[in-house]
Amino acid sequence: MEYRDMLIYLNILGLTNLQINNVEKYIVENDLNIEVLFNLENNDLTKRYISTSAYEKIKKGNVDILSSVKENAEKNNIEILTYKDKDFPERLNPIENSPKVIYAKGKIKIEDNISIGVVGSRKHTDYGEMVVNYFVDELVKLGVTIVSGMAYGIDTIAHKRALKNNGRTIAVLGNGVDVIYPIKNSKLYMNIINNGAVVGEYPLGTQSLPYNFPARNRIISGLSLGVIIAEARDNSGSLITARVAAEQGKEVFAVPGNINSLYSEGTNKLIRDGAIPLMNIDDILLGITEIQNNANVKKEKEKLVVNLTNEEKIIYDLILSGIKDINNICIYSDFDISYLNSILTILELKELIVSKNNKDFYILD
Repeated sequence: MEYRDMLIYLNILGLTNLQINNVEKYIVENDLNIEVLFNLENNDLTKRYISTSAYEKIKKGNVDILSSVKENAEKNNIEILTYKDKDFPERLNPIENSPKVIYAKGKIKIEDNISIGVVGSRKHTDYGEMVVNYFVDELVKLGVTIVSGMAYGIDTIAHKRALKNNGRTIAVLGNGVDVIYPIKNSKLYMNIINNGAVVGEYPLGTQSLPYNFPARNRIISGLSLGVIIAEARDNSGSLITARVAAEQGKEVFAVPGNINSLYSEGTNKLIRDGAIPLMNIDDILLGITEIQNNANVKKEKEKLVVNLTNEEKIIYDLILSGIKDINNICIYSDFDISYLNSILTILELKELIVSKNNKDFYILD
């Protein structure tokens, strides 16, 4: 068994991140082979490292379950990532109670590093929907990925608006990523995995439980550069996300609202306690330099595209539409292959496209 498989196995057995961390310490500090987990005898594992209940889970575990889960994940196009893997979101590593394992259906991409969490109450007003639509519209234009929790209300609005704008969005679930919750968001779930990802730390098949949701909020903020609280009552779970985001050193933006509205009690109190009042998109650009820099790069690239020659624009648009193979580009453009190669070289030098094996070409994000 590889080290990453051990992490997945312990996650499947239901050990918490802290318990998995302590098992790792036990193995490292005692210079043990990880196979020791499958032949545990009475030792100091329970005395110094983990609880008796966690020990019993390992003791009763069957390694065959690991193969079964991995096969199930592969069959359903679910990626299992451990914190040891290069594709694991680095931003999750420093947070408190950092996940050792995450499951992803869809694809987490490098551009998702430029991301904002958008959360709010399940019940909301027309005002709350309006401000979410405005900020998501503006953020997607700047190439920002929208992160939320796929719950009813503000979460659902944020995801749908991002997708409507052909933007990327990530949903962090409080259950297994193979379990759609709420079930009425089934269509949204499918749309998200086609232009983003649904992610979570819970083993496949884990059902939605109330105490999972406060824990998943730290992953929403952990993946994000900052968090927008669009509308929230005083006891809203969104305030947990705001608190965790502040503890993680992330910017917290709260949309001010009517002081007589129950749905703005939470956001107005956040502003009173130090959150940034969110009035327009410039407040985010001033608060998060990574998004400002990304916006500047995007503007420069847009200028380059506008200034392309007619021939360069034809080729760029073909690649943008999904025609990537050089032979197909040649057919659709009706350009001579040598002339086509010269245009492709110019587009590469302008850093608008990138080639793979000099055969397939992709738009450079």
